Amino acid sequence: MPIRANQPSLPARVAVWISTLTSIVLMQSVHAQAVCQGSSVKGPQALHERFISADCESCWQSAHAASGEVPGLSLDWIVPSPKGDNAPLSAAESSQALERLQHTGAKPVLTQIQVDTPVHRNEKLDLSISFGVAVGPYRGITIDLTIQQDKLPWPRLDLWVLMIERLSAGAEGSPIERRLVRNVLQQTWGQPNFQKKDGAWHAAELRAMSMPEGMQPDRTELVAWLQTPQGQVIGLAHASCPTNP
Repeated sequence: MPIRANQPSLPARVAVWISTLTSIVLMQSVHAQAVCQGSSVKGPQALHERFISADCESCWQSAHAASGEVPGLSLDWIVPSPKGDNAPLSAAESSQALERLQHTGAKPVLTQIQVDTPVHRNEKLDLSISFGVAVGPYRGITIDLTIQQDKLPWPRLDLWVLMIERLSAGAEGSPIERRLVRNVLQQTWGQPNFQKKDGAWHAAELRAMSMPEGMQPDRTELVAWLQTPQGQVIGLAHASCPTNP
């Protein structure tokens, strides 16, 4: 069958479809009345990350809660196992968990480890995040960063944005409350990402994030933080809703 000269290629049509879908999701979700927000100004003072092997079902069923010298936000990552789909926790595993684990400098997980990271708050920095109502399997999210300084103090900043499924104690076989990492957005922001206005530097991102199959939309939370080239976390924001839309 001859190819029609004016017929866009399949990849081009898919790209247009994805772009259109993303625009619809963002307009319907982020600008909806029900928007959940969070800011680093009054954000958590520490980050406690538990990395659990998808093999270790007993780790998930443990009643031991994350703890640290400084109270903070606890997150759970399920690290993929060589057993693949045969691992008991494979349904909740995340390929990004391996990348994050390597980023922390921690050793590979056999059962479970916890990494504690202090948050070095900067009074001249405000990282704000929000998410809107679910549109199908997507949520529209916004990320806004303001730095009240004449010059950018860092050549670049690593941005981590996590879609979280908050599980109450007793849910999904866990006796304790958990914030399970379900999707991850990771970017590096540098000078080209910022604009200076009214004596401050501003950067922003508006996009859609997908909810994995099986995730319940009413359990959604959003977490974001910034890290300097030296690895310091300088802003941690947590967005949740009393009753998620």
